[in-house]
Amino acid sequence: MTQLERVRAALRQHPGRGICAVDFLRYPTIDGGPPITRLAARIGELVEAGVSIENAGTREKCKVYRLAGGLVEAASGPVPGRERVVEPVPPPAAPEGQLFDLKPRSTIYDTEDAA
Repeated sequence: MTQLERVRAALRQHPGRGICAVDFLRYPTIDGGPPITRLAARIGELVEAGVSIENAGTREKCKVYRLAGGLVEAASGPVPGRERVVEPVPPPAAPEGQLFDLKPRSTIYDTEDAA
């Protein structure tokens, strides 16, 4: 079974939960096969083949993919406007009385600390 077939089968077996890269990297993988390190590439190939896949948010810092509309696969390709945009979360504000600066600085070009 090819990686493409494995990803398509996993999408069909987990319609509500969806799949993410972690599912195919951790042992045992979601389908019991060897790891798939480039899940996004396989998803892109499925979309090019006409499978309608939506982004269902994130899980463990990875995009979650599932078939658009549950188990529906569109023969004409992906349905525009069905993907969900996940906005990045801004970093928390520095607490009062913090002893160090959180912004990254270069020791090579930073002249403030040269004494």
